[in-house]
Amino acid sequence: MRKTSVMFALLFLFTAVSASAATRTWSGAVNALWSNAGNWEEGIVPASGDSIVFPPFSRSTSTNDLFSGTYASLFIDRDALNLGGNLVQLSNGVTVGSTATILFVSMPILMHGTQAMNCANADCAFDDLRWNGLITFSTANTVTRVAPPQIRLRGYGTFVHNSGHASYAAIEGMDGALLVNAGSVGYSKWGSTTGIDLHLNGDCDLLQCTARLTPGTARSLHANGGLLELTAVNVTQGHLFFGSRSIVQSTVYPYVGSSPILKSVASAAPGADGAVAIDNAVLRLMDLPAGRTPGSVVTIVDNDGADPVTGTFAGLAEGSNVMARRSRQRFQMSYTGGSGNDVTVTALAKRDVAHDLDNDGRSDIFWRHATTGENYRWSMNSHMVASTGPINTVADANWKIAALADFDGDGDNDVLWRHAVSGENYMYLMQDGSILSAGPVNRIEDLTWSIVATGDFNIDGKFDIVWQNSASGEVYIYLMNGTAVLRGGSVREVGPGWRVAGAGDFNFDTYADIVFQNEDTGEIWTWLMQNFTIITEGHTDLRPDATIAGVGQFGRDPSNPVTFDVDDLLLRNNETGAVEVYFMNGYAPSWTSTFAFVDPDWEIVAAGDYNGDSYNDVLWRHAITGENYMYLLQPTQDANGVGILSGHELPPIPDPNWKIVR
Repeated sequence: MRKTSVMFALLFLFTAVSASAATRTWSGAVNALWSNAGNWEEGIVPASGDSIVFPPFSRSTSTNDLFSGTYASLFIDRDALNLGGNLVQLSNGVTVGSTATILFVSMPILMHGTQAMNCANADCAFDDLRWNGLITFSTANTVTRVAPPQIRLRGYGTFVHNSGHASYAAIEGMDGALLVNAGSVGYSKWGSTTGIDLHLNGDCDLLQCTARLTPGTARSLHANGGLLELTAVNVTQGHLFFGSRSIVQSTVYPYVGSSPILKSVASAAPGADGAVAIDNAVLRLMDLPAGRTPGSVVTIVDNDGADPVTGTFAGLAEGSNVMARRSRQRFQMSYTGGSGNDVTVTALAKRDVAHDLDNDGRSDIFWRHATTGENYRWSMNSHMVASTGPINTVADANWKIAALADFDGDGDNDVLWRHAVSGENYMYLMQDGSILSAGPVNRIEDLTWSIVATGDFNIDGKFDIVWQNSASGEVYIYLMNGTAVLRGGSVREVGPGWRVAGAGDFNFDTYADIVFQNEDTGEIWTWLMQNFTIITEGHTDLRPDATIAGVGQFGRDPSNPVTFDVDDLLLRNNETGAVEVYFMNGYAPSWTSTFAFVDPDWEIVAAGDYNGDSYNDVLWRHAITGENYMYLLQPTQDANGVGILSGHELPPIPDPNWKIVR
């Protein structure tokens, strides 16, 4: 009964190209060859115009030993089918049924006109896929192959990718266009001499569409949505467009070459104009080891055309700073670099590290005495106190340090103060451990407003201030430039008990996001932000037994290596003393790990990168004895994702009035 319905559906879906066209159903009863009539349920060998069906429980190996013909379609519902042999030409596409979970197609497939490839529930792989018309590819799951080679694409038509993930080992002789409407595509080898036209559709959300391009050739790149991840790609026609809904990113894994990330080679094609247009796209640099030495230059777009680059990346005007996320290295942006019209970044002697007060790329410890008003700096070199020094005594104990963050984008953490009685706000702009300048910041006399977090919400390289009203629950953001408030905006009110617990980039879009924890229920909730706007939000977890103790990068998510550069949550279990990391992927964790159990009398007082390895460490202080201790953390290759590299005692400070500023 099921077989009859499938055949009826095929006859309805796939139109025959001639009066004699029929459906031929594979059994493989005799052997693996198409030329043997005994291998077909109808007892007839397929002819041009026929639709070919591979049902469940048929022979898993099927070899086309017939001469090339044009068939209507292929319907594959045989799990682990190995389809090989001579070239098959199609007029009405390929459908993979829900029974097939793995498919190996080694025979060449040539498609004419507008056709569809649909995978209902499959890992589909094609060794050699050729087409001369338009192909629409849709899948519910992953499209890949467990062993190389993966899909080879040939032809001059247009390939449309609508969902799922496809991994292509080679694009050889492809002279058409690839349009990504949703899902992700990856390329590990490019054999084409002319390259393809790659389009990321403007309807894609920022991470809904992904194209990962490793060294090779493309004819043009047009990204107006999604994520375009690049490493040393030549663009032969010189046409580059990055729209406002797209992210342009150097490879997720460390970029180790000295070649340009993108090379616009206008001279390689007659009539190419070398146009490079950037319409407020997001530029996201990962790790640029070739550019870590101050003064070294990394080329983002090597523009061989004569025309200048038009437009800029979002928030990155000529001369502005951009940070490489993995190394936290600061770079200066230019659209007139190289030969005068290249997009380049020049490494600065700055790393953006939390609580770095002396600009050495490592976090430091800021002490304040609760009664005398003394302030003191410990400059750290891993777990060792490299030097110490006072920072301007502020005798009025009503002045509280509200935040340590880089508000002017120079790589040094600045000191933000708030007066607990007058509502005055004041800032020290720091340089190399000393106060460079100081000035007031917009006075807020209403003491129900508190500074609760900092983060870069408009991706201009400068940290901004998050306020929350304890009475109304309203959350408000100041976009900062040093002591100046560029703009302020209300985000939203939240209900009783909800308090901002921190800010960090949890969804890989470069913008800072906000995490809350409810004081009554322990529920954790996250807002994914852009400027003052909540892009999406959701429930993170329910943890009445734990408190968020820090935000930052503490390890590497073992379940998803692509997300290792988003910020994590550090939690302390108030009952057991367990120390946990939530590896975030949007508003929810993709993995959670527990790496230590510590006596509850020990308090987590700060988290920062004290040894300069780009991962946050944990600073402890004993509530009774005044002892201080540090865990140096490292990513691990096991299922935990984070572990203690070493633990070290720091000089004790028995006086409980000395407090470490978080």
